[in-house]
Amino acid sequence: MKFIHFMHAGLTVLLVASRVEAQIAPMVINFQGRLTDNSPAQTPINATVDMQFEIWDCALCASPASRLWHEPVSGTVSVAVTAGVFSIRLGDNGSPLPATLFSSGSTRYLQLIMNGQTLGPRQSISSTGYAMAAAWAGDSSSLGGVAAGAWQRATSASCPAGATLTSISPAGGATCSAEADPKIGSLSSGSVPRWVGSQLASGVILDNGATVGVGVAPGAAAMTVGGSLALTGADSNLVFADGSVQSTAVTTAPIPAGALLYTDSTTPPGGYTATGSRKPLSSGKLVASYSQPLSSYNVTESSGKIFIIGLNTTSPCGAVNSRATLVYDIAGNSWFSAANPPYSSCGSAAVAYGGKIYQFGGYDSNAPFPSWNYSKAAYVFDPAADSWSPLPDMPTDLGDKPSAAAAGGKLYLYGASSGSYKFYSFDPASGSYSVLPVPFASHDDTLTSVGGELYLLFAAGKLQEFDPATGVWTIRAAGFNGSNSTPRCARLGGEINCAGTSYSPSLNTWFSRSEPFTFFGASAGDILESGRNGYGVLLYMSQTVMIIDYGRIFYEHVKQ
Repeated sequence: MKFIHFMHAGLTVLLVASRVEAQIAPMVINFQGRLTDNSPAQTPINATVDMQFEIWDCALCASPASRLWHEPVSGTVSVAVTAGVFSIRLGDNGSPLPATLFSSGSTRYLQLIMNGQTLGPRQSISSTGYAMAAAWAGDSSSLGGVAAGAWQRATSASCPAGATLTSISPAGGATCSAEADPKIGSLSSGSVPRWVGSQLASGVILDNGATVGVGVAPGAAAMTVGGSLALTGADSNLVFADGSVQSTAVTTAPIPAGALLYTDSTTPPGGYTATGSRKPLSSGKLVASYSQPLSSYNVTESSGKIFIIGLNTTSPCGAVNSRATLVYDIAGNSWFSAANPPYSSCGSAAVAYGGKIYQFGGYDSNAPFPSWNYSKAAYVFDPAADSWSPLPDMPTDLGDKPSAAAAGGKLYLYGASSGSYKFYSFDPASGSYSVLPVPFASHDDTLTSVGGELYLLFAAGKLQEFDPATGVWTIRAAGFNGSNSTPRCARLGGEINCAGTSYSPSLNTWFSRSEPFTFFGASAGDILESGRNGYGVLLYMSQTVMIIDYGRIFYEHVKQ
């Protein structure tokens, strides 16, 4: 054991440096010293003193860069001194000794600071610190105490084709064995593999990532079959996009004359003649409801969703401060709210086109009832962005009961302004309006479109057709049994359907129609089309919105 003596004013310090502990050196060094007073008798001290320890790379320098380590990181370490003797583990008081502290082989110097006094001179550290470096260097034959022979060596060995790498020896040697199942043979690109008893091989199903082909290259359809398609089993059916199911085999026997065929088109297929008869909409079934105060609302459909835009109140049109946009997702059978329109829907017209909802006119929200200051404003709602944007104003307002329809890439607007009837077209692409000829007109009329033609229904029972290509109005068959209220009519299944009646443009015929779904207290409902099915929107007691599914219209054709 090596004793280091040094003197300081008022104190004498004796330090003892011991060997580094443990086979794998911890980053600590044991130091022991003896403290006496500075009297001639050098009486041993019995007290607790505050100490700091530093290791420098020089004996006298003062540059902070030369201080390689200090402990503690901040403050002091309380050291108990008994009969003049103290012990401490350097590096064990919150500041571990760095592994590189003694690795350079250069001399290091210990500095002690006690009760705020720096004791000098610094004492050189010889064998103790370097024993630590040697202890770490002694672990170079192992890694973390694990012998080198116990570690797996890297290997560049490989196995021949058809074999599998099963193990690697500690020295890096590879062991290969015959490939176990499944074996991969030669596969064609895009082919769904199949098992052939000994390996995987190309199958008859081809997949291009978007569509599938069976026995033939994939086509545009989801699945293309190059050959016959056999359905076997008790539950084998063909289910079509419209929901119809074919459960019996198609026979090659000729269809006898007089056999009836029902389709949702008025145009008969080859070999058939239209009989003029049809299966009308059903009386309807309630499929969804939503509690929502509502008044003065517009209803339209886009991309399988029904949009109901109105006032969030049961009050009359004048209460325009609360607005609501309610959406019903038909496929998901779910409701949600969308961004509210920027102005009152009271007395406005709404129409869906190109995945967006267009709203025109209405009462100016800045002039509540009974002022009824009609607005020329127009807005478009983008469901994807859930936002409304302004459009150019209409040439004039359209009064309190305008109507709108889409046909041939344009929107058509009809209404009365200051007692004068107006008919405009609006081009969504250019944002421009055109003035069109006005037909015979009356108040409370409804504009709708079927097959690219526009139809204007009058509360007085008249019907006129407008051809956008020629700009000509034509009187069509009368028969609408509407009252003096606004007709609630819309396109559905190639027909114009209203409450209690419907009109087939292809047959130029009106059909009586029993009043659809009725419910005590429900107002007359709007009828609209989605996916060739008819839906109605009813408002019960101005508090509950109800969605009615009316099914679809089928037309009768007879085999010749």
